[in-house]
Amino acid sequence: MRKIKIKRFIIILFLSFISFTSYLNANPTNNLVVLETLNSENKFEYSGFFINKSSVPIYDISIRYVAKSKNGEVIEAKSVSLLDKNNYPLQPGEKLNFSFVIDSSPKTIYTKKLYFYN
Repeated sequence: MRKIKIKRFIIILFLSFISFTSYLNANPTNNLVVLETLNSENKFEYSGFFINKSSVPIYDISIRYVAKSKNGEVIEAKSVSLLDKNNYPLQPGEKLNFSFVIDSSPKTIYTKKLYFYN
């Protein structure tokens, strides 16, 4: 009887860990990590970093965010350039931190996608 309770506790703990980490919606790629959170103004905020793992400088990095309503209509499409005059170009081995906030209310967003361009 005690073994069943311990197993049940471990399963519940594991499932709650999975649901919490999927709530953060971490999207790692080879060079990019993005975290999606709700900020204090109840807006989606994306934070992360990009590492230039190539042997050449990078001159253009951008992320495009597309949010759609339940009907499939585009609510918001936003492109964010991650490089500016302060960090241009991104040299090999350099790490670029970024953060941006979406204008749309999370209540109106049904689906959302991030596209990374390099």
